[in-house]
Amino acid sequence: MRNAKTLKIGVTAFIQSGQSLWLNGIIQNAVFLVRLLANASAQYDVFLANTNETPSDNASLWPPDYVNVRNINSAIDEIDVLILVGSQLPADMCAYVRRKGGKVVSYCCASEYVLSMQASIFRHPIRENVYVNTEVDAIWIVPQVADTSFSYYQVLYRAPARIVPFVWDPTLLEFASTTLPNKGIYVGNDGPARAICMEPNIGVSKYCLYPIFIAELAYRQNPNLFGTMRVTNTTHLRTDIEFVGLMSNLDIVRDGKCSFEDRFDTIPFINKYGDVVISHQWDNPLNYFYLEVAWQGYPLVHNAHLCSEIGFYYPRSNISAGSSALLQAIKTNDTPAKMDAFRKNQRAYLDRFCVWNNSLQESYCTLLNELMIA
Repeated sequence: MRNAKTLKIGVTAFIQSGQSLWLNGIIQNAVFLVRLLANASAQYDVFLANTNETPSDNASLWPPDYVNVRNINSAIDEIDVLILVGSQLPADMCAYVRRKGGKVVSYCCASEYVLSMQASIFRHPIRENVYVNTEVDAIWIVPQVADTSFSYYQVLYRAPARIVPFVWDPTLLEFASTTLPNKGIYVGNDGPARAICMEPNIGVSKYCLYPIFIAELAYRQNPNLFGTMRVTNTTHLRTDIEFVGLMSNLDIVRDGKCSFEDRFDTIPFINKYGDVVISHQWDNPLNYFYLEVAWQGYPLVHNAHLCSEIGFYYPRSNISAGSSALLQAIKTNDTPAKMDAFRKNQRAYLDRFCVWNNSLQESYCTLLNELMIA
């Protein structure tokens, strides 16, 4: 076994020219993990292992020298630890790493149980074929998907599983926000509050219905506080009989206060149209969207218990409590001084997830040390 200080670690991702990092969180997971390990005291030689055989231009994705990218095929002989995050690899390639004394980790950051369940029940396949790579030594699972998917991963991948800390880096968010007014930071609005909901609406875990209901109850109680509510990712819902029928019963829709929009990147859209963000999740209580919104100082009304200290939290699916939280969020951030203090408090809390956090770095150093001696 190599000395821990010289471990060469490849973290997989499929990187291609022109792609958006904001399409989903998978590539961000890989990039942030590389950044965390690159900053760790153990001084690992860590890089993003691109599984795309076509060379890609990464200049627009992140700042210069932000992350080291190498092609997986040219780096495979050197790798001591292969961490599968943003892209899976053939079993024979993983077996090769293991045969030469290396370790392979499956880093699981998606609610695979829920995705698989939806694919089977609703006849909506998420992949061309089901591929389970059992050539792994360990399974690392982020906490927000552990409740539903821990056993799913452990049984299928036939390896020891453990929950690992969530990792984030606001550097990419700030890099993408440099051209926005106020660099994407919330500075308030003199008129009535503009609410935003940006749930993906492609599965049962994150759906816009309850955020709309939260806004509806708040609007009934105090309509003068509301200007608009914009609900994104609803292209497919605008013509759905069930959804349209439900919406037709709401005052906020009848009064023309609620609009249903297409898909947009988070911060540019909120920066232009929002004063408060409303969210609801079902067994996915921590994700980058919440952290991005909070970092930029936007009030977030949410039910994610793994980050309940940020924004304005309501428990489970208690829509009445959510409505109260929304009204509180609107009334709380009504002066520049309050907004500035709120943003600073949010960022202080979010430090625990950031790649520069020493405790977070040490947690992953310990994971790697235990992996290599297993």
